[in-house]
Amino acid sequence: MKKQYLIVGAGLAGLTLAYQLKKKGHLITLIDKGENHSSAIAAGMVNPMVFRRMNKSWRLDEFLPESVNFYQSLENELGVKFYQPIPIMRCFSSQQEKKWWVERKDQQDFKNYLHTFNEGAGENNLLHCENGSGIVAGAYWINTSYFIQEFQRYFRDDNSLQIKAFDATKLNPNEACYEGISYDGIIFCTGYAQSGLPFFKQLPIQQTKGQLMTICSSKLPKDISLNRKCFVLPIGNNLLKVGATYEWHNSTLHITPEGLHELKEKLACLVKGDFDVVKQEAGIRPTVSDRRPLLGKSAEFPQLFLYNGLGTKGYLMAPLLSKEMAELILEGKEPPMEYNTKRFSFN
Repeated sequence: MKKQYLIVGAGLAGLTLAYQLKKKGHLITLIDKGENHSSAIAAGMVNPMVFRRMNKSWRLDEFLPESVNFYQSLENELGVKFYQPIPIMRCFSSQQEKKWWVERKDQQDFKNYLHTFNEGAGENNLLHCENGSGIVAGAYWINTSYFIQEFQRYFRDDNSLQIKAFDATKLNPNEACYEGISYDGIIFCTGYAQSGLPFFKQLPIQQTKGQLMTICSSKLPKDISLNRKCFVLPIGNNLLKVGATYEWHNSTLHITPEGLHELKEKLACLVKGDFDVVKQEAGIRPTVSDRRPLLGKSAEFPQLFLYNGLGTKGYLMAPLLSKEMAELILEGKEPPMEYNTKRFSFN
């Protein structure tokens, strides 16, 4: 039976969930205030690895194929291009990191991701690679601003997306009724802005500011992302994004001289020489203290749901997590406790 759902927030979480529900034949209304300071600002770099201990990202073997299939299929449906595979060259920060790489690269769990190992910088004298380097396969990047723009257009074209602020005073949570319209479920996908709403307030959604800069260089590689202390992502026309800062419990949206200084210092650990800064940006990530997303429904109002906390790995996780969120909404299938809102028992 066709049902009707209201999704508050048309960023990465809200759009992917709306798509999953719509594909199952349900009616969707998206409300978004039109000021995206997270999904559209993010660099969109998807890295299979966590370099700190040279481990795979959480649930990588599930998330990665699902996300690649999702983005490629969506490109075909929308007739646009926003997904780009790109290898990552990791310049090791230490001999210990090199040791971990050498130990893991031939293991079954890592052989699809950790490829070529180089003792030093080789012929590339632009990089600090005194401890050697390696190539990570399976990475990609999403042109995030274009992705959000075109995905929102998809819902605007059938009048499913309304650009306006959500007014909590117009919601009757007991009946899942908003502005006089009753819904089978209302899902909050508002990212860092959730703290300003009266629902799910006890959940520890943190506001983590991140700043990025765009530089111009004709010398740096145009077909590979560089990584050490920061990432350097080529985006075309000799432009490269460099990021990012992590400013915990910070919801300000302005760029700062301190942020720019930190980015330049991080870049200096990877790249030799000076480069022109073209642009500086700031966004806010919705993060959780235990570094796991939040999927669940309200214990007090059973027709209210939350899909949030995608954090820095959002573009990797969202396609599969949105499927799992749809299963919770439509079938009552609870996600595992590891990322269920019930792990915070007072929700």
